[in-house]
Amino acid sequence: MKRTLTFALLLCCVSALDVYAQCGVGKPHELRMNIECQTLASLRNKGVTMHGYDLDIGISVYKNFYVLGSFDLLSHHNRNDKQNTFVNSIGLAGGLTFNVIDKEQMVIPLKIKMGHTLGKSEWEYTYYDTSIGVNPRIGTSKVALVFSMGYRFTSSHSSDMCNHGFVYWSVGLKL
Repeated sequence: MKRTLTFALLLCCVSALDVYAQCGVGKPHELRMNIECQTLASLRNKGVTMHGYDLDIGISVYKNFYVLGSFDLLSHHNRNDKQNTFVNSIGLAGGLTFNVIDKEQMVIPLKIKMGHTLGKSEWEYTYYDTSIGVNPRIGTSKVALVFSMGYRFTSSHSSDMCNHGFVYWSVGLKL
């Protein structure tokens, strides 16, 4: 109940403000919001690969700086000991985004996030993530493509999984 009330209050506050979901385009005094939905995959590390989906919501705080909230649905494929196992997790993170280049037709964001798995995941861990991307706008629309590459370090809290570092890439859309 407490989470529902907090979410409803946050939704009312955001809807009462003059929010523009315009890929970071707007006047400096306006509150701007970005929504990114992307799919990601990683290279194998210690027999484990990471793949899944990521939803990032950023709200501008000053010029090219954004406060970031992130929700992840991930699956980790473990190929150790000639046995294939999948470990699923749901993660929630917070962080900052800085648009290194913020042009009309292209944005290059640098993101730093820290998060943790939610609930009773099959693999519980805390993660630290940094990525850089390219977001070219599609024509004259307010939608942009997302191409990014990053590194995620997972600090395991489970005895059957060790710490891992993943180099990953992602593609998606940004509103």
